[in-house]
Amino acid sequence: MTNDQTDSDGDEHGDACDNCPSTPNLTQRDADGDGLGDECDPDMDNDGLANGGDNCPDVVNADQADSDGDGVGDACDNCPSVANVGQADADQDLVGDACDTDTDTDSDSIQDNLDNCPSIANSDQKDTDSDGSGDACDTDADGDGILNTNDNCPLVPNGGQADSDGDGVGDDCEGDYDNDGVPDGTDNCPKNAQVFTTEFKRVMIIPLEAPDDGPNCNWQFLAGRTGFFQRDEGDTSAAVGDVSLGSVDYEGTFTIESTDDDFVGFVFSFQDNRKFYMVNFKEADQQLSTPAISDQGLHLKLVESSTGPDLDLQYGIYNSATSPGQVTLLWQDKSVRWKPNTFYHWKVLHRPNIGLIHFTMYENGKFLSTSGNIYNSRLKGGRLGPYSYSQRRILWVYLKYSCNEKVPQAIYDDLPPALQAQVEVEDGTYQPSGV
Repeated sequence: MTNDQTDSDGDEHGDACDNCPSTPNLTQRDADGDGLGDECDPDMDNDGLANGGDNCPDVVNADQADSDGDGVGDACDNCPSVANVGQADADQDLVGDACDTDTDTDSDSIQDNLDNCPSIANSDQKDTDSDGSGDACDTDADGDGILNTNDNCPLVPNGGQADSDGDGVGDDCEGDYDNDGVPDGTDNCPKNAQVFTTEFKRVMIIPLEAPDDGPNCNWQFLAGRTGFFQRDEGDTSAAVGDVSLGSVDYEGTFTIESTDDDFVGFVFSFQDNRKFYMVNFKEADQQLSTPAISDQGLHLKLVESSTGPDLDLQYGIYNSATSPGQVTLLWQDKSVRWKPNTFYHWKVLHRPNIGLIHFTMYENGKFLSTSGNIYNSRLKGGRLGPYSYSQRRILWVYLKYSCNEKVPQAIYDDLPPALQAQVEVEDGTYQPSGV
C-alpha cells in the first residue's frame, strides 16, 4: 500500500497499480494474464510470436494457420473458411457477417452449419474425440468403442474399463472425469476439458442502444480476469466473454460506489445483441421522457429484439413492463432497491434442458430476494457477462461460471413431476460461494 498517487501516463491508473505504467491503457486489458497490459506487451497472447507478426495477436496460435488466406488466423477468424479481413460481425455473435446464417434450430447459440449437434442443444460444443459429432449427440463420446451408457469413463478412452475400487468410475478418470489435469473438486466444468476455471479473456463490449454523441461506457478489466470496473456513466452495454455454456451456475458480487439511481446487472445465455436473458437492478422508480417507466427493484427479462441495438431496444430494457418485439418481463421484485457502498451477491441457475431459471440475490451476505423457479425455454445457452445502464462507479468481482446439470434439493422439490424426472439432485446445501 502506498500514498504515492503518481500516474506517469495520465490514464487514471496510478503507477503502483497500472499494468502499463508508461503507456496509456485505460481498460487495463491483459489477454494472457501475465500482469503486463496488452498495450505494452510485445506478445500479448504469450505464444512466442510478437504481436506485429502474429495473425491472432490475442489468441494462442503458434501454427499461424490461415485457411482462407485473409491474414486472420483460423484461431481468431470469425469466418475461417471465408475470406473476410474486416471481420465484420454486426450482431456480435462471434460469427462474421460473411458466413452468418442466423439459423439455429436448437436455440443453443450455435448456427446449424457450425453446430456439431444441430438438433440437440449443446452450446459448449464439447467434442471429446474430435470426430465432428458433439458429445451431446455422440453415443461414444471418447471413441474407445464402448457406448457412453456402458463406459465407466465416457470422456476418457479406456477400453480395459479397469475399476480397482469397484465404484463404477474407471481408474483412468477417477478424480478427473474429463482428464484435463484439473481435479474434479476444483474444476469449474469437470465434464468439459476445455473449461476448468472462470476467465473473461476475449471480452466483447456489446452496445445495447443506438449510437449517439454521448459518453460510451468505460469498461475496465481487473487483474485475474474475473472482474470489471465501470468508472463513468455511459451507454447501455454488457461486457461478454467468449466462453459459451448451456447448463450453468453463474454468480458474482458487485458494489456501487456512487449515489446515482440507474441500472446494474448481468446477462446470461447471450447469443447475440438481439437475444439474451438479463437481470437488472434499479435503485428507484423513474420515467424517461418517453412512455418507458422503470420500477425500482430486480427484474429478470428475456430479450428477443426485432431490431437489435437501437432506441426501441434501449427503452425495452429500461421499461419494467414487457415491450412487444423487444423485451419480455419474466419476473420482478419491486420491494427491494440497491444501495451504494453495499455488497450484492447473486447466483443464477440456468438449466436449458428443462427450461428452468432460478435467481437469488444477497445483500451484505444476507438473503434479499429470489425469483423462485421460472420457466422459459426460448434460449438454451450462450455467453455471460456483467451489464450496466447509465450507472457509474460499479465494481464487479468474484465472477464465476460453473457447468452444472443437477439442481439443489430445494429447487428440485418445487419442480413439476415431469421435470423432476429429467434432472438429478445435487449434494449439499444451495449456497453461492461468495456468501
